Amino acid sequence: CPSASVAMELREWAIRILSADSLEEKLLDPGAWTDQAPGTSLRWKEPVRPPGMGFSPRRKEEKLPPFHEHSDPYKRALCLHRFAGHELLAVEIMAFTLLAFPDAPATFRKGLAHTLREEQGHVALYVKHMERLGVHFGDCPLYLHFWKHTPHIQSPLHYVSIMSLTFEMANLDFAPIYGKSFSVAGDVEST
Repeated sequence: CPSASVAMELREWAIRILSADSLEEKLLDPGAWTDQAPGTSLRWKEPVRPPGMGFSPRRKEEKLPPFHEHSDPYKRALCLHRFAGHELLAVEIMAFTLLAFPDAPATFRKGLAHTLREEQGHVALYVKHMERLGVHFGDCPLYLHFWKHTPHIQSPLHYVSIMSLTFEMANLDFAPIYGKSFSVAGDVEST
């Protein structure tokens, strides 16, 4: 991990995230970063994943456990695993966007970098709570679903429409519902 006195370029950080074969590298926080050399546009085909965390085809029977089953710690852990997978995809899509749009306004890139860092923290929190419930990240299938939308991100505005107004807003809609269900099940730590 770079020392606090050494700033990392956003481009390098994004490339490291998308090419990382360990969760630690995916969640690397450079501390300080700069955006002095954003380079040319680079559109990443698919993120590299750590061993055991590759993408699986999604089957209909792999739905989230229903709310009435949340009293089972394993079922809550399955939910947290899926949420962690979504957050990791968000991290990767944000890294993709930093690379795809080096000429985007500086305020957009700075805001995106700060949000990416927050999403990394969300992944770490989900991992902590699912492990407390006996499931490790990668024990269950992880899906490519959100990443399949990256070809449609043709501008920063497309990114905002797809990620911020669609996927992230859905998370904000569902988070309180799952939080309440977990709380009713006696798992206040995961809420």
